[in-house]
Order: sequence, then C-alpha cells, then structure tokens
Amino acid sequence: MEEKERSAELCRAFDTGQLNGVVITLKEVSFIKLFCDIYFLFKIQPKALKALTEREEETDGKEAAIARGTPAF
Repeated sequence: MEEKERSAELCRAFDTGQLNGVVITLKEVSFIKLFCDIYFLFKIQPKALKALTEREEETDGKEAAIARGTPAF
C-alpha cells in the first residue's frame, strides 16, 4: 500500500474511533512524528516566536518607563 494511502487509512481509523486491529509500524510512527515536527517548525514556531518577541518588547518598554519614573500603561 502506498504511504499516502496508508496514512489516510490510519487517520480515518483514528477519526472514527475504530482502532481495534489497527497495526502501525515504527517506520510509520517515525514518518508521522517527522511530519508533525515539520508542521510545527514551519507553522506554529514562527507565530510563537513573533508573540514572544512582541511580549518582550512590551515588557522592555514598561521597564524603561519605570526606570524613567513615568507611569507604564
């Protein structure tokens, strides 16, 4: 069975909750993990990094205002 078809079969089994008799190899698990890691690195991590950077810039601005003795709102 082609890997793409096999992955779709595993997803359908998981979605429908029909997992009895489903066998998955270590090779298949490693491909799923690799796919998830790649997805995370290219989709999630940039957004998280942007949010973290914005939060740090906001915190730095408040700390600078406190050091100047002005209110930080």
